[in-house]
Amino acid sequence: MTEFAAAGYERVLLADDAAGLRSLFAESTGAAVDHVLSRLGTETQLRRALNWYAAQSAQ
Repeated sequence: MTEFAAAGYERVLLADDAAGLRSLFAESTGAAVDHVLSRLGTETQLRRALNWYAAQSAQ
């Protein structure tokens, strides 16, 4: 899954009441999507998290 690193992918995940992000969390158990959205629910916040994840994956 490398598309998350693409510029603008945060908009895809947050579109339609965060349908993309919700679908990612739907596959895992125990994930509190609303809690995640309270922390990462803006494009800026989510982009920062995606950049961090991309940097960790590159190591």
